[in-house]
Amino acid sequence: MKERIMAATMEEVNIHGLKFTMNDLAKRLKISKRSLYENFPSKQDLIDSILTILLSNLEKQEEEIYQTQMPIIDKLKALLSILPYEAETFDKHIYEDLKTAFPEQWKKVELSRKIRMERIEKVLKVGIDAGIIRNINIYVLQEILKTSFDAFTTYRFLNSNNLTYKDAINAMLDILIHGLLTGNKK
Repeated sequence: MKERIMAATMEEVNIHGLKFTMNDLAKRLKISKRSLYENFPSKQDLIDSILTILLSNLEKQEEEIYQTQMPIIDKLKALLSILPYEAETFDKHIYEDLKTAFPEQWKKVELSRKIRMERIEKVLKVGIDAGIIRNINIYVLQEILKTSFDAFTTYRFLNSNNLTYKDAINAMLDILIHGLLTGNKK
């Protein structure tokens, strides 16, 4: 039953963002609110359970990428652009809603990002040591990435630029990997 509730919650999130009500969810499932609350004592508990699964799926995707023998640059691109499969269709408001309405759950997202950044740092160092990546200040790059990720989770930025989160990440990666120069020296 919990899996069914979480699946229906994902549908509600895709339609209404995190502003869905437990009443909406009970109607979608054709169950009583009491049955809903017997499985999840609060909306926060429900969101927390889903977030735990999403972050776990993200971690599994990362681990698969780390285990592959792909070139460092491809590995870096893959690591920076992964998103939980279930989150690909989320509305642009979702990240801001999570930050404001569910701050404890947002802390989990931030911790996950911190761990990801530490792992990405290791990949960067391997690339630098192998001479594939220029010897850059990794900490400046980490701050650029963190700031970019923060901007990409705001509705205002995404909406005003008509981007999805994935579009913004891909544009950032293009700039980071290929730089600003065209190769034409004028």
